[in-house]
Amino acid sequence: IDVDGIEPKVIAGAQKTLANPGLRTVVVELEGGEEGTRNTIALFAQKGFTLRSVGEGRNHLFVR
Repeated sequence: IDVDGIEPKVIAGAQKTLANPGLRTVVVELEGGEEGTRNTIALFAQKGFTLRSVGEGRNHLFVR
């Protein structure tokens, strides 16, 4: 997910999709402050995802 700064809004609107157990991985480019990044990581954790890695360009790989 790379939507130039509105990732939290897109993720918040994707709750049904994130709850789908068939979804195994998500890559999100997280820009902005530490608090927003922590909140997004917590939201993914609530849906059963673990932060696997942070790559180039602040791409965060979440896996279930």
